[in-house]
Amino acid sequence: AMMYGLTYDGLNRFTGAVQKQKNGNTWSALAGDYVEKGLTYDRNGNLLILQRTAGGSVVDNLAYTYTGNQLTGLSESVRTAPSNDIYAPGNAESGSYSYDANGNLQNDSRRALLFDYNFLNLVSEVRTGSTVTAAYTWLADGTKLGVCNGSGSDGFEYVGSLIYRKSGGSLQLSEALFGEGVIRLNDNGTQEVNYFLTDHLGSVRVIVDGAGTVKECNDYYPFGARHIRSDYAQSTNRWKYNGKELQTTGELGYLDYGARMYDTGLGRWFSADPEAENNLSRSPYHFSGNNPLL
Repeated sequence: AMMYGLTYDGLNRFTGAVQKQKNGNTWSALAGDYVEKGLTYDRNGNLLILQRTAGGSVVDNLAYTYTGNQLTGLSESVRTAPSNDIYAPGNAESGSYSYDANGNLQNDSRRALLFDYNFLNLVSEVRTGSTVTAAYTWLADGTKLGVCNGSGSDGFEYVGSLIYRKSGGSLQLSEALFGEGVIRLNDNGTQEVNYFLTDHLGSVRVIVDGAGTVKECNDYYPFGARHIRSDYAQSTNRWKYNGKELQTTGELGYLDYGARMYDTGLGRWFSADPEAENNLSRSPYHFSGNNPLL
């Protein structure tokens, strides 16, 4: 048996976890744990420190700095880049961030990414220098129509529950979403039904096919990053934490929640809450009231 022990501060903000295993009648700390711990916040609920372990080793030790509620700097004191590092493995150890007048992240120097937005404050283009890595199209009501790479040759187009994949300029039906999973078109042209087994947060934990064969297993850190484990089955499934779609075009790695994108590695949104005026007591960039397990 295995369990998590969770800690909170006086404002019910998550501050850390310990992973334990039962041996007989005794619960003891698991040496090869996958946890987030050491979390601290400022008075507005912005993260100041976040530590993350994988297999018992610290892989992320993030320190955040702010101007107001906007993240302006990030430093990472773990200098190595292990295979199960979550946040930007192999990238710079520190970075700066800047925003447009509407509070949308415009420049992430750590990942060398530049962002443009439409009039709804939805991402329209992501660039590395002058090179477009992902271009989004939206309806006027905020419905996502598609995303493609800079040349327009690869990406996805969305028509209700149907998703078409663009590859080499050609378009083919790829997936059809339904309430409990997705029907996929395999490379050999056959259809396969995948069922999502989800937790109380709607996060996809296990995927099985119609015969009950496990296609994918997922465990998540509290703020949504997936455990990187070689012993877990993996697939090309893009629906992960909270059942949201991982943005794979341009290898962005964000989750699309509709109104804005979420960075699971940082535990923050990179755009301000569009309904921030209804929740003035907390930062407009915090995620889930800093209590992501409820």
